Amino acid sequence: MRVPKPGLLISFLLSYLLVLFIPLLISSLALSEAEGLLKTYTIENSLTFLEQVRDLLDGAGEEIKKIAIRMAMDSRVKRLASLREPTGGDY
Repeated sequence: MRVPKPGLLISFLLSYLLVLFIPLLISSLALSEAEGLLKTYTIENSLTFLEQVRDLLDGAGEEIKKIAIRMAMDSRVKRLASLREPTGGDY
């Protein structure tokens, strides 16, 4: 039986490692790119959602201010606020 030359064994080993390394490198680059895109997409969507919530709360605050002004101007509410005791009836 003949013993293979060490140079040939190293050559085969390097070629197999290269074949293994290339897909590993490509997949790691693709994963890194996908992670960056996902992070950007998530941040953009979160900011959009926060802006919508801010607009909604600003609108609700304005509506509460309008209601408070209407209540302050309503004579029935002023009369009710000036009462010291309930006007009868069981609670």
